Parts: sequence; structure tokens; C-alpha cells
Amino acid sequence: MTAQQQKQFNLNILKKCRFSFFLSLVLVLTLALAKLILVNRSATWGRQLEAIEAETLAVKTETDQLNLQLNQQGGRLTELKEKALSLGYVEKPQYWYLPAGDSVAQKLP
Repeated sequence: MTAQQQKQFNLNILKKCRFSFFLSLVLVLTLALAKLILVNRSATWGRQLEAIEAETLAVKTETDQLNLQLNQQGGRLTELKEKALSLGYVEKPQYWYLPAGDSVAQKLP
């Protein structure tokens, strides 16, 4: 190789090395930025989760309070149950099933 060819060869290698270096640097920076974005998102989701848990707890306490008020207002539930049983209502109904061979619809003449 002549000196000019050697110089050109070294310049090509230098260009390729610089390109690889900058490409690697851009890749590392992009991955770091993506990691920061994901961490920020997961932190946001965590805050939203805490808000949802707080809202769920508030709804549960409100439901408990409403159930307590309902029980206080309708404290005669046992009396109403006894009255329903005396009128013929049952707690556990019995189910009757038709055999597989019986047809439910009427037979036409």
C-alpha cells in the first residue's frame, strides 16, 4: 500500500469508529431516557394507586355507615322474616326438575 492509500484507509477506519462511538452514545442516552420515563410513569401509577385505595376505603366506610343506618331504621328485620315465614314463604325453596324425556310444550293434536 502506498502512503496515500494507508492514510485513506486510516481515515475510513476513524470515520467508522467515530460513527460506532456516536451510535453507541445515542443508544445509551436513549435507553437512559426511556428508563427515566418508565420510572416516572410507575411513580405516577403508584400515586394513582394510593388515591384509588383511599377512595375505595372512603366508599367502604360510607357503605358501612349506610348499612348501619339501614339496620337502625329497619330494626324489625327479624320480625318481618317471622311474619313472612308465617305467611307461607320459605327460606330455602325446593326445586323440581322435569325428567329429560318429558316435553314441556303442549302436544298438538
